Amino acid sequence: MNARQATPVGTMMAPAARESGATNVVSAILVDIRAWDTMGETSVLVVLTLGMTGLIFLRSRSYALRAPRDRNGDDSRTYWLAATLPPGQRAVIFELVARLTFHTVMVVSVFLLFTGHGAVGGGFAGGMVAGLALVMRYLAGGRYELAAAAPVTAGVLIGLGLLLCAVTAFWGLLAGSGPLDMLAADPHVPLVGDLHLSTVLLFDVGVYVTVIGMVQDALRGLGAELDRRIDEGEDR
Repeated sequence: MNARQATPVGTMMAPAARESGATNVVSAILVDIRAWDTMGETSVLVVLTLGMTGLIFLRSRSYALRAPRDRNGDDSRTYWLAATLPPGQRAVIFELVARLTFHTVMVVSVFLLFTGHGAVGGGFAGGMVAGLALVMRYLAGGRYELAAAAPVTAGVLIGLGLLLCAVTAFWGLLAGSGPLDMLAADPHVPLVGDLHLSTVLLFDVGVYVTVIGMVQDALRGLGAELDRRIDEGEDR
């Protein structure tokens, strides 16, 4: 490496990031310079997640987790802490901490999503933080607590995330440029000031939603479905 005479390619990354409207070189590489690779990797992760959970599911993927109802048909979950775990397995302190910190963690994940173009963060990092919040809710309260934390099914989230990525890919064609050419504009909004808008953010939102859907699908397939079978006494 000491004998190399050519200029390192890394020196060209910073100007390329500025041209894409991002000051974070890593985010510019992932969602602009090599956006095709990021889109392909996201699709591969989705296929792997669906294949993994497909080995567990033996029924429709569209079912929703619903809390059990009492004899009168009312929802038995009428209190703040979800007591869906057996009495000997509950940790009230863990349930309380999970409920109190869940929304804060979700806000942090959205913050990472929007600051990924100028600092550390991005769609994948924000999606993983949001996924960890779902994991915390599931470990604290079981599968019905997971359903209360994420009322939208995993399939809808995964499909919406991939749709946003695909829309970003074709946006450049509609504007007369190449696919996945990121478009940017800096309009002036009254009472707000100059606002930087870019299709890079839409692409990142797609990655963010997709990652949340994959985490939810893994929790439902490897956790909630197994819990349901154990509760129903299924041994197959």
